Amino acid sequence: MDKREIAAKITQKKEEIKNLIAQDNLEDSKKARKEMKDLQEKYDLLDEMEQEEDDDVKNQAAAGRVNEVKGKKNVVSALVNALRAGFKKKPIAKEDMEVLNTMKEGSDEEGGLTVKH
Repeated sequence: MDKREIAAKITQKKEEIKNLIAQDNLEDSKKARKEMKDLQEKYDLLDEMEQEEDDDVKNQAAAGRVNEVKGKKNVVSALVNALRAGFKKKPIAKEDMEVLNTMKEGSDEEGGLTVKH
């Protein structure tokens, strides 16, 4: 049973409880209330588990993407700095040259293309 089915059953139970109370059937309304609480517990557990799974995926993605973005940012920054230096006819900074010199011709093991310098 998925969360939508459980939510629908909870809604049905609420209506059932209201109808039983309107009929002054206290015993049956108490039983229906307990069933509704059990359904709500199931829903909460499923929701909590889904949230934990989502958080794990987000954390793993964030960890992997942070490294990727940092690496790309360094290369882009170095390239921009080198272009600026070229336009201003000034020498390229040592740190930028180190980053640019790490690029190589060909294709990488991860499938990305690299640039010849």
